[in-house]
Amino acid sequence: MLADPRPFPERSSKLSSSNRLHIDPPSSAWLANHSGSETQSKPPHSGELIPAEKKNDIVPVARKFASMTMDSDRKIMNSTLPWPKDVTAEAFKTHSAVFVGEDQTAYVKSLLSIRSFVGAGLLLAAFLPRKLIMIGAGLFLLPQLIVTFARYIGIVDDPLRKVHPVLRGRWTAQIEGSFCVFHIGFILNGYVPNKEMQQAKLAMESMIKELEADPQKFGYLGGQSYISSNIRVGGGTIIQYWRSQEQLNAYARDGMRKHFPAMIWSSKTVQLSPHLGLWHESFCVREGEYECIYTNCPQMLLGKASSVVPAVGTRRTARGRLRKTDGTDLNELNLPESYFE
Repeated sequence: MLADPRPFPERSSKLSSSNRLHIDPPSSAWLANHSGSETQSKPPHSGELIPAEKKNDIVPVARKFASMTMDSDRKIMNSTLPWPKDVTAEAFKTHSAVFVGEDQTAYVKSLLSIRSFVGAGLLLAAFLPRKLIMIGAGLFLLPQLIVTFARYIGIVDDPLRKVHPVLRGRWTAQIEGSFCVFHIGFILNGYVPNKEMQQAKLAMESMIKELEADPQKFGYLGGQSYISSNIRVGGGTIIQYWRSQEQLNAYARDGMRKHFPAMIWSSKTVQLSPHLGLWHESFCVREGEYECIYTNCPQMLLGKASSVVPAVGTRRTARGRLRKTDGTDLNELNLPESYFE
């Protein structure tokens, strides 16, 4: 239940498609004509949908933000921190943890209980002939059951498992220098998927594709998406890793990039409707002040945003990975060596 006692406002007037302004990305011709001119820092902005009645207020702000992306921010983009050799645009195309293997219906399914699906099936069964029901059930269930069993016994390979292979044993992430962890997500306070949620999802996907297309330029190391099991305090969440907090902020303020118009759109949308909640957190992590362990897992999270090494020697224990001990601090427990394999 929302803390705000006011009823949810109607969307039909304030958020209708007829009352929005679509701002297209700057064209290549525009960029060519304005390259090196004094108006270069004031381009038309790529973007999402912006309420039309706010156009006069937004344009000056857009120009101000665009002008902030000057030499200082461009220098930040060229970070001197070492770059992980496996984090490239080519690697993202084939091994992206966000897009390769993504279930586009996962969030909608998370909002519906098993009871909802069973009830919908029973209701549909009341209006269909029994023979047609049996055929439909077989077409839905049998192919997936057969493929799952075949993959389990090793007859058929899972192509997505080949993209994200499991690394047997214990592994830990290794990254040189400090880095930034960024969490961002949305919550559906109305519990029903709506147009605003879809627009927020599309905007986020567009930004991630832009980052993955040139990760080193922006300082983007990678990320993964998750769905909360408690829709009242969580929703869709993306965990991202950046080479530095400065590069994250520089991208967010860059008026030429996809984040700026999405930021303007989201700030106005959450003011007009309490149905959609947006949030983010960022953390600066200094070199060596992190630890992680991945046992029988594919490369994921920080391990995918950097590189992984076997968790042996000084990396056997959590305190060892934090450089507090030499990795022998659990020896007094007399654990079998197989525990660390």
